[in-house]
Amino acid sequence: MTAQKIASIFIMVQNSTEREDIERCLSPYPFTLIFASPSYRSYIKTLQYNPDALVVELPKACSDQLHYIQSIKQHRTAQTIPIISFGSEIDPAVKDNLSKIGVSHYFERPNHLAGIEMVVRSIHPASSVSEKSEVRDVKNENGTGKLLQSSASAGVKISSMLNRVTRLMAFPHTVLKILKLTSNDNAGVRELAKAIEADPVIAAKLIKVCNSAAYRSRGRDTTTIKDALVRIGFNETRRIAMSMSVMRVLGEEDASAGFNRIEFWKHCISTAVIARLVAESMGDVDADEAFLCGLLHDFGIILLDEFFPKIFRDALSATTDKGGHFSEELEEQIGFSHSAITQRLFVHWKLPESICEGIAYRKVLSERPLELKKAGERLALCVALGTTIAKTLALGASCDHFVVPMPNWMFAGAGIPEGLTPALLKQIDVGLQTYREFNKVGVVDDDGSPQHYGSTPLVIGVARLTDAVFFAPEHYCRATGNIVEQIMREDIEVENNSFDAIIIAANRFTTESMVEPFTRVPRKRRGSRDGGKAELAPIIFLREREASNQLSEIRNAIFLYEDLDLRHIDLALATLVQDGMLTENSIG
Repeated sequence: MTAQKIASIFIMVQNSTEREDIERCLSPYPFTLIFASPSYRSYIKTLQYNPDALVVELPKACSDQLHYIQSIKQHRTAQTIPIISFGSEIDPAVKDNLSKIGVSHYFERPNHLAGIEMVVRSIHPASSVSEKSEVRDVKNENGTGKLLQSSASAGVKISSMLNRVTRLMAFPHTVLKILKLTSNDNAGVRELAKAIEADPVIAAKLIKVCNSAAYRSRGRDTTTIKDALVRIGFNETRRIAMSMSVMRVLGEEDASAGFNRIEFWKHCISTAVIARLVAESMGDVDADEAFLCGLLHDFGIILLDEFFPKIFRDALSATTDKGGHFSEELEEQIGFSHSAITQRLFVHWKLPESICEGIAYRKVLSERPLELKKAGERLALCVALGTTIAKTLALGASCDHFVVPMPNWMFAGAGIPEGLTPALLKQIDVGLQTYREFNKVGVVDDDGSPQHYGSTPLVIGVARLTDAVFFAPEHYCRATGNIVEQIMREDIEVENNSFDAIIIAANRFTTESMVEPFTRVPRKRRGSRDGGKAELAPIIFLREREASNQLSEIRNAIFLYEDLDLRHIDLALATLVQDGMLTENSIG
């Protein structure tokens, strides 16, 4: 699966006049220009938008800029982004140092504009979707301003949005037919094959998957849907067909900078697979409904991107600026979340009542425990665990990587009281194998190698000082390529037990005396630290928002809230592992 992304350039310039000059210089090129400041906020935004280039001014006092550059360049997903810097005349040795931390080009005033344009011209996309996007924007923005300015209730606004959506699209007919077959005990291979064959595009893609290396046997090609059903399996074929049909509705081509539709669909399919596994573990939830509910749980996001791009882009920009939760930011801006749009639309399309309720109960689930007596409540639990685990394992991406703690009752209610165990992780990996054949969904990047910082994975110790069975940062760090070990108080005195960083799960009951032993863990010797004075491993604390500040006196530590965009963990690790960072005295 390939599709063009919206080309963009991040620009970090202090002087407004110079900013306008650069904007004029780059305006002939088909890039979305995004202006930002070199701060921790821009770190999250840069990873979300994945720009084609960064233009960074380096003033004489530039410690923030240098810290930002080093942090970004330590993240594997951003290592190939060219960084174009400019400033005053500097010594060649300083230029060499800038190159070592990741600056691709440095141009001295007053010739910097010509240099910047030269580099931008060299990375100019062969073709760009930005013009198509602009045409779509003009067509879709009619009435959006009025909607945003309206004093009408959330219900009236949602109705207005749905009127527009339902005029322009319908729910995939293939999915509806397959759902009807699911509820029909007499339906079998013949009926499912007939439903799929009625959609030639889906049928052709399914046969192509069946003839891939994962399913091809003895060199014999599959040529019919009935053969594909036998080779792939009845249930799996049904789910693949539903996935393909849903993804076809609004396509794979990006419409907005910062939102990668391919990564979004990967996230949705991963959520669907995990929701299905949870449903099977619970035993009293329809696995196909859980799969479809997981697949469609964020359908409102792609509707906003397609039909209400200004609303979507404003909310996405604000989300990344704050490192927050897209749903909450959208609700703050327009008065309701994308889940409210999704639920109302599914009722209109006459999807099964349990799926509509499952979408509706997602918000309730985040506010209080559910009794799990209703089918919709149980589906909401499947999807909540599915999307959180998908984000934790870095499976695809949406508008944020925000997670909230999953209390123990959720895992107990889901029939997995021990949390995200190695056995469940294996099931998830196996469950995603089929979808990799047409969507390249996996626990590693598409080139087959995991994310980590620099050339060597970090060794991270995790101390859980709470009774929670699930700790998202632990699994996230492992999924992104680091070596993660759980440590106990008794492990601290073990010889040669050293770490690049310690991550501690704390809560309101965590005391300084409980933490103190972990402040004495040695730091691994790497790079410029080898042979030097012994250091202690830096600590990252994850704690409740209601927790007191009694631990804030601990030195060599970074404090984060437990409900967070997981990329804050990346930034904290990048900050802690930086060695020999250039200082502002290095420039000018």
